[in-house]
Amino acid sequence: MSRHLIEDELAEGRLLQPFGPELADGAFFLAYPESCRSDPTILPLRDWVMELPRRLSESSS
Repeated sequence: MSRHLIEDELAEGRLLQPFGPELADGAFFLAYPESCRSDPTILPLRDWVMELPRRLSESSS
């Protein structure tokens, strides 16, 4: 994952980066089966990914 996408979580200690490699900034896809759309283990990750564009635009302003 691009470090830029997770730098806040790393700085706050909510995520750790145990190893590399880091990917270049750019588009990525979150793919999961349609049957898992409401899976409580996927929802927090999906919500986080969907929130990224807003957070990134705020941090670049």
